[in-house]
Parts: sequence; structure tokens; C-alpha cells
Amino acid sequence: AGKTKDRTTAMVMADSTGKKYPLFLVLKTKASKVKAVVQENLTQRHGFGKTVWKEVEPLQEKFGCRIYGNPTA
Repeated sequence: AGKTKDRTTAMVMADSTGKKYPLFLVLKTKASKVKAVVQENLTQRHGFGKTVWKEVEPLQEKFGCRIYGNPTA
């Protein structure tokens, strides 16, 4: 009680021909209180703020995956 859970959803996808697609991660994030910033984060940085995006973007490139932040998770 009183503890929050850190949540991540990972999806590994392939089609019926056996073609594999990049790993897809969705992380729980905290939404900005400024509505315009929330929209900017969702459209330009997969839901992450500017500071966190500086860490997330290189990870996507290094591991060939897509990482998204979900403020409503």
C-alpha cells in the first residue's frame, strides 16, 4: 500500500511470413501540467519531455527499437 508500480509494456511483433519488426516499448510517464507541452511531447518526442528524450532517443538508435511514453498508463 502506498507504493507505485513502475510499468513497461514490451511488444515483439512478426507477421505471418516470419518477418520480425523492431521491439516496441511503452513506458509509464508523468504528463506535463501544461496542455500545449503535452501535445508537443506526444507529437515530437513519443510522449517524453525534452530532458528525458535526450536519453531515450540514443537508446532507440543503439538497440533498433521504438520507445514511447504513455502519460495515461
